[in-house]
Amino acid sequence: MCYDPATISAADVESIIARVERYCRRHGSEYGETPIPGGDIEEAAQVIVADWLSADWVGLELAHLQNTGRLIFGPELSELGQHLRAALYMAGRARRRGWVESGAMRRAARAESRRRDMDDSNGAGMASRAADPARLVATVEEAQRRGVTATPAGQHGKRLRWVKTRNTKGYTVEVVRREGDRTVIEFREYTRFNFRRAGSIPARQMPKTRKRIPGGIDARAMMEALTGRE
Repeated sequence: MCYDPATISAADVESIIARVERYCRRHGSEYGETPIPGGDIEEAAQVIVADWLSADWVGLELAHLQNTGRLIFGPELSELGQHLRAALYMAGRARRRGWVESGAMRRAARAESRRRDMDDSNGAGMASRAADPARLVATVEEAQRRGVTATPAGQHGKRLRWVKTRNTKGYTVEVVRREGDRTVIEFREYTRFNFRRAGSIPARQMPKTRKRIPGGIDARAMMEALTGRE
């Protein structure tokens, strides 16, 4: 069975996050082997946690097996041990890439940025961004023939998922420098990005229904409506 971070209990999430933060402090402090850029340990930890919760663990397991001949999750690990192993695995990847966001996260951020740009657009060049009318018509006709598989609206709230909650702020004490008989410290504010688990049914186990859209849509009429041409 593939590892799934959504199976972790709410009580264990905090302990895993605390372990990730300790890893970042040990390896990413200014005295560590791989200092975190800007010294923002809490932000680096949150990047790791986001990677851990959103990673494609099937793909990672296969890639790790191909590269090393070993599994990420050995059969001797308990469920909590698997969660800790997964979080520290992502922490190690983050340290090796210099604590910056992963490629997947950067791609997601760029996609979100492009979506916002389109939402904020004044309309210039929208024709080049519009979907191909012929493909829209073909999609509608296909949906009329075979129907569309979807999760019933009343079931969406039961899907097991991680939900972003309100951020919290705190302060840490950081060593700035050591001078003979004294140590200079600095209080730094940090933001903790909090998550909570919602729902109880894994996505793959959600019930599905097949819905059919109304028939009788004429392809020529639709093309004319979409393009303004017959």
